Amino acid sequence: MLDLADYTIRAFKKKDGRISFHLKSFILVTTNVNFSLTTYLRDFHCSFTLPDDRDIEFNKTAIGARLFFPYEFNTMAHYFKASTVSDLRDLKPCLAKLNIIYRISFTGHPIECSKSLQKVVPIVTFFDNFEELVHLRIIHLLLSIESIAMQIKNNWHFCYAIIVLRQENNVVSPNSLELETTCFSLSK
Repeated sequence: MLDLADYTIRAFKKKDGRISFHLKSFILVTTNVNFSLTTYLRDFHCSFTLPDDRDIEFNKTAIGARLFFPYEFNTMAHYFKASTVSDLRDLKPCLAKLNIIYRISFTGHPIECSKSLQKVVPIVTFFDNFEELVHLRIIHLLLSIESIAMQIKNNWHFCYAIIVLRQENNVVSPNSLELETTCFSLSK
């Protein structure tokens, strides 16, 4: 039996405005023997259906040839990732129906049936809430300030940092926020 460790599909907006979807996980295969999954996996198709019944197929899939973790608990774990770029331009976080069709065959005989795995899964978007992304970027920059302060603690006595908003071509994005630091030595 095949399963995934994490079913979360992540959606990102590309520079051209299209939405890309990514699924990174581990394929977990419950079996009483250890075998090479990529050798005996004959067919593998992965797609999902959005709430408006649009079907999107992952056109790139990769499965690690070696076990990522040791074979334990009658389970093999292989790294897995799938991705695709859609023509969608807008999407809100939602649930989708993930559909994986696979055939593991030790004999190569075509009569061996394909199996399917179907789950309702979350799609998390990383572009819909500008304020949240700005907030996350500020937190990241503040952690950078803390890291800088720890590194220079013994050498400098005074340091200040400001978060600057850089604007290019009248476009503001969370990555437009940059960190500027200035440190002074107060030695005698």
